[in-house]
Order: sequence, then structure tokens, then C-alpha cells
Amino acid sequence: MLEEDIKISEIFTFLGLTKASSQILTLLTRTPALSITELGKKTGLSKPVISNAIHSLTVLNWIQREGNKFNMHYSLSMSIFSIINQLAMEKIDQHRDNMLKIQELVTAFEA
Repeated sequence: MLEEDIKISEIFTFLGLTKASSQILTLLTRTPALSITELGKKTGLSKPVISNAIHSLTVLNWIQREGNKFNMHYSLSMSIFSIINQLAMEKIDQHRDNMLKIQELVTAFEA
């Protein structure tokens, strides 16, 4: 992978995605329309791992399936920056919720 791709993959991992999902999204930014076999060759991950990641990413509507059952391939369904932004906003919301819980616990303890 290119240095830029490694950085993008690290951002995804930092934001909570699995290594497989991070690598798949990163690859699809450079090379759209890859099959599970092609993704496996490029990442070195097994087909079951890639299939699970593909399923999760499809459910999130971040990638889309194209072709037919004999020639299935996957592409991004939104920009890589939109996905990063969505993940970052989720992290911010989680952090805010955690801070509110901590504040409630401290207030209850002080009472």
C-alpha cells in the first residue's frame, strides 16, 4: 500500500473499524469495483474475514454491491471523507455521552 493509503487505513482503525474494514475501504478508494477474491489478494486476509467486513460495510451503506452472482464486485457508495466524518461524529457523540455519565456519577457521589 502507498504511504497515503496506510495513513487512511490508520485513521479508520483509530476511529474504531476493524483492520479488515479499514483495508477494504482504503483499497476501494483507489480501485473501485473489486471482488472478494481481489480484495483477499490485495489485503492478504481470508475470504471469511473479508466477507464479514463486506457485509458490515454494506449494512452501513458505505459500500455497494454491483454485478451479478457470478461477477460480484464492490465499490464505495460515498466519499471516503464522508465516511471518516461520520465515524468522527459518532466518536464525538460517544465521548459526550460518556462525559455526561461521569458528570452524573460525580454529582450523585457529591450529594
